[in-house]
Amino acid sequence: MRKRKLLLYTIFLLLYLLGFSRELDKELIFQPKWVVHFPEVDNTLENTPQEDEYFDFHLGDIFGYIYHSGKIGFMGRVFFNVEMLEGMFVNYSNVSENLIFKDTQGKILMNIETPGYPVLRDDRIFVIEPDRTGISEYDQSGSLLWKREYGTLITCMDTNDEDLLLGTLDGRIQLLGSDGSIRFQHIENESLYNVIYGCAINEDGSSLAVVSGVKPQRMELFQKGKPGYNRSFIKTLDTDVRRNMYIEFSSDGRWVFLEGDRGFYIVDSLRKGIDFIELSGNLKKMISEKKYGIHYLLFGNEIEERLVVFKPPGKILMDLPLEGEEVFLHSEDGKLFLGLNQRIMRIDVRKE
Repeated sequence: MRKRKLLLYTIFLLLYLLGFSRELDKELIFQPKWVVHFPEVDNTLENTPQEDEYFDFHLGDIFGYIYHSGKIGFMGRVFFNVEMLEGMFVNYSNVSENLIFKDTQGKILMNIETPGYPVLRDDRIFVIEPDRTGISEYDQSGSLLWKREYGTLITCMDTNDEDLLLGTLDGRIQLLGSDGSIRFQHIENESLYNVIYGCAINEDGSSLAVVSGVKPQRMELFQKGKPGYNRSFIKTLDTDVRRNMYIEFSSDGRWVFLEGDRGFYIVDSLRKGIDFIELSGNLKKMISEKKYGIHYLLFGNEIEERLVVFKPPGKILMDLPLEGEEVFLHSEDGKLFLGLNQRIMRIDVRKE
């Protein structure tokens, strides 16, 4: 009965999108292209010719690669968790002394003999210690590049091609270079509890964003100057969250999206302004569509999840309820890939 209900919902969603062709913003059109239903998964390679354009996905306990044409490449079941890069993935168990990396066809590339949890970001390979008090980086041949130990828990991290931004339980922010050296450090000391709950770095490394503390809880911007980084913006928030908070820069580096209580904060790092957009649920993910300057926001609460199409500084173009236990989002060059209910659909955005 539940499978039938989810199938009917998927059909309804497609008809809804097709029926309106979903005019997003004057000339922007939001239109479905195809839907792929997942077959039975057995961690084997599908007999599919390789194509140039593909994306990786992780939806519930299934992961793999799908070509932009809608053909399935490799698919497998997640052990404990999976981390993926372009051309590489590691599917790992909760307790393991070995991390086995494979390519998009499921063939073994390398084995890193180390305990811990892998984090793959921006073509870089990190491993966090099992107790979350240390981190190391490896190159794509499996050789150790550097390692750092901390006397406290690492609570958040973000990366770009050259830098790694870390936050810790004791209120420390560290920016590490590609060799593991400390490029910038700041210690929070203005709240009753100075935990770092979230951190983000933009693509060129010119701006850092941090949310920290309890009583008060604050959001801060640091911008690169001479010398080092200087705090350029600070805002006390109307939140009292005591867990990791979602915070992310837009792809152009101007906007910061921060999870709030039943909505989200959006910060203009250029003009140093902040607004709160009220919506049902909490922000779980944001991805930017560079081609048209829009952003896809995934919200969730105990009842449902929602897909919001947003254009800064404050325009909601679409707010669509999603019915599914897990949701996947990916955007690339005017294409939105939306996964739910054991299906992934491609939705094209274009101008007319």
